[in-house]
Formats: sequence, structure tokens, C-alpha cells
Amino acid sequence: MSFQWTVEIFEDLVSTQDLAKVRADSGAPQGLVIHAQGQKAGYGRHGRAWVSLPGNLFLSFLLRPNCEARNVEQMSVVVGVALARAMQAQMIDPSLLRLKSPNDIFLDGKKAAGILIESSLAPDHRVEWIVAGIGVNLQSAPEGPFSALQTYAAEPLNSNSFRAEFLKTMRSVYSDWQAGEFESIRAQWNALLRDEDKVYAAGD
Repeated sequence: MSFQWTVEIFEDLVSTQDLAKVRADSGAPQGLVIHAQGQKAGYGRHGRAWVSLPGNLFLSFLLRPNCEARNVEQMSVVVGVALARAMQAQMIDPSLLRLKSPNDIFLDGKKAAGILIESSLAPDHRVEWIVAGIGVNLQSAPEGPFSALQTYAAEPLNSNSFRAEFLKTMRSVYSDWQAGEFESIRAQWNALLRDEDKVYAAGD
């Protein structure tokens, strides 16, 4: 299914994820992207707060794949690979990037990005929509075991240019997924897993 990204940029939102889900329920088409320069109450899996520092990337995007509910879990892998590729393209040493199953990206052992996948199902158990949210510590990171992509980048980063890079990569990986190439995408994901997560992936 062909589509174009349609990006809406906001100076400040409560949450990009919440607005994207409202738009999804209202019938917005696949490809809608909600990008906020700031968030008051960003969140990740299980409602965990995401600290949204200025200059970092906060966005959510809407997909409407023609698939069954059981395929939704694959989207964490798809988005993870796309985001990892986009981040590695900015890095002096891409080998410092590792994925933590199921939804985090680490740089040199510290968390730099997170992914949130939410969906709505039709009565026949097919997917009505998927909203994927990403938060990337682009220019700065909170105190603690966190890192920022800029620390490992060859050039200065900004949220608009990185968003464009990510969406280009995401479109490519999503097209591969729609073409039935999930096992190839999963192999890339497995190759990027932290060593302590590889046992989990092998038994999955």
C-alpha cells in the first residue's frame, strides 16, 4: 500500500502519542506524523514517564496495515530496526548501538531512545490502526544511565533533519515488512541485540 508521510509539527503537546491516537480514531490516513518540539507528559511502555528535554525528538506516526492482530508485535522489531539504522547513520562508531528487547536503544551501554507501539483492532480481529511513538535523546539526556546521540555523532544534529532521515528509513523497512520480509528484518534486529538479550531472542 503506497502512502506519503504527512508531518504536523507542534511547539508543545501533552503527548504526541495521545494526539496521534485521537487522529487515528477520527479516520486520519496512514502516514500521519505528529512531531512535537516539546512534551508535557510523554510516556513509554506501561505508562512510564519519558523525560522530554528540549532539542530531542518526540514523534508518533500512524500506520494502517492490512494484517491480523498477531502481527502487531512484529512492529516493535520493524520500528526498532528502522530507528537503529537512522541513528547509526549519524554515528562515528555505529557498533556502539545496541537494541534492548523489546523497545529500547542503547548507545555505549546507556539508554538513548525508546519505542511505544499501540493499536486498535476491528471486531474481526484485524488491525484498524497502529500508532508508533519514538523518543530519541538527540541533543541531550536526563541524568542517570542515559545517553544522547549527539555525543556519538559526526555532525551537529537537529530534530527536523533527523526526523526526515528516520521517516525515510522507516518507509523502506515498513515496505519490506509488507512484502513479507519480516524474517530478514528480524535477523537484523537480532544482530543488534545486547548480548544479555540474545538468549531471550533465541528462545522467542
